[in-house]
Amino acid sequence: MASAVPPTQFQLDRSLFNENLYSGIRSFWFVGLPAGSKEDNPVLQKRWWGLGRSEEESKAFDEEVRQKYGNVLESIGPEKIALPAWKSYEWDAEHKTELAAPFLREVQTAQDQDTTGAKAAQTLLSLILLLDQFPRQIYRTQSSLPLVYRHYDRLSYALLTSSHPTLTLHSLHRGSPVHRMWFALPAMHAEDLGAQNLSLSILRTSLKEAEEDGDTVCAEQLKRPVGFAEKHKDIVERFGRFPHRNECLEREHAGEEEEWLRTGETFGVKQSQKEDAKKPRFEDFRHRKKYLEMSQYLDSNVSARTMHSETSIYANWRTTGSNSEYLFHTPNACILPHDALKLITNQHEPSSLPESLARMDTPIILKPLIVLFMKTFFILGPLVVIIMIVALVLDMRRTSRDDKKKLEELRKAAENMKQSTKESERKREREEMRAEVLRELQGEMGMQSEPQREFAFVMVGCVRG
Repeated sequence: MASAVPPTQFQLDRSLFNENLYSGIRSFWFVGLPAGSKEDNPVLQKRWWGLGRSEEESKAFDEEVRQKYGNVLESIGPEKIALPAWKSYEWDAEHKTELAAPFLREVQTAQDQDTTGAKAAQTLLSLILLLDQFPRQIYRTQSSLPLVYRHYDRLSYALLTSSHPTLTLHSLHRGSPVHRMWFALPAMHAEDLGAQNLSLSILRTSLKEAEEDGDTVCAEQLKRPVGFAEKHKDIVERFGRFPHRNECLEREHAGEEEEWLRTGETFGVKQSQKEDAKKPRFEDFRHRKKYLEMSQYLDSNVSARTMHSETSIYANWRTTGSNSEYLFHTPNACILPHDALKLITNQHEPSSLPESLARMDTPIILKPLIVLFMKTFFILGPLVVIIMIVALVLDMRRTSRDDKKKLEELRKAAENMKQSTKESERKREREEMRAEVLRELQGEMGMQSEPQREFAFVMVGCVRG
């Protein structure tokens, strides 16, 4: 087996890559689309976006793509074309003509055959569908998705950016959004803000052309892919990448990415059971009832088309010029479609929803707990605050009484000390007076005998008294 070679040295297999392949891709992808049609139809919506498609139908379509084009993709796979190790989108942008060399030669050949550029634009469209869309039908598992993101996406984006803008916006596809929008997809799938801006530029330019032409049908059809591109850009702008690719690319979640994956958009990329286990589950009759209520609301109020299968319900509805599709799992699947419920709240005024569905920004399984907590908080919260205030006031009053009592005790102690000091002073003065009188009497009267001294003491006592 020949080893893989760099894209600049690679030669496409002419038994595969020829005009039959390119026209066949377009016929296969746009099957059932009337000539000159400006908008898709239910058949194409099911084919492209999976609207109303059962799991069995999805598998059958993927197998059809594999049977028709699996060998074509394998002929340009990593075993054949050796792309340089992934570095960054900036590096790929600098080497885009080298990465897309085999396919640019095909576009150039078509350009040489038709100077109007129409054939080159058709060839470019076929190659972009082959490189950007078909791998997503064949390689869906976590183990095979890196092949999409790190090989075929690099080829498709390099081909898009190295092709002349007159081909992506060729007049052949002016007024035909069902063809024009696919040129924006390789940029929309890139985890790069510049690429996201390019995707929006292609779609908004097409929308502006439709408005200038007064083509309301075309303009209305373009609003959906424009909104879809804006959603992709918002995620890349917030995280710098698509969090739902972390698992298959073996990247650690950063910041709010893990929380985002519980409710955010994954664009159909299934996460592992570990991630699914984090999502709310249907655990009792109330959750099943809420699910059925949502399904009935979509059916009767949002022009929903639903298709029931053993494991899932696909529901889609039209909102302000754009179709939206979300997967609703049945109770048997045990997964609550929180992201879908949340989107309904975002895309419809709460006043237009039933009261029970007007607030879906939290998982249903958590709502009873949250409601209970909020009720408890609002009922007991003020009571707790009042009790704390009363306790604080009583404590302050008790402290004030204690302080007054201590102050009164100190005042009484001070008065007692003062009174005691006065009594001691008076006693000392009387003793001194007594001694002095006694000395005078002894000196004047010469009282030496015991009776005389007793008489003198009695006199002194009288003086003292």
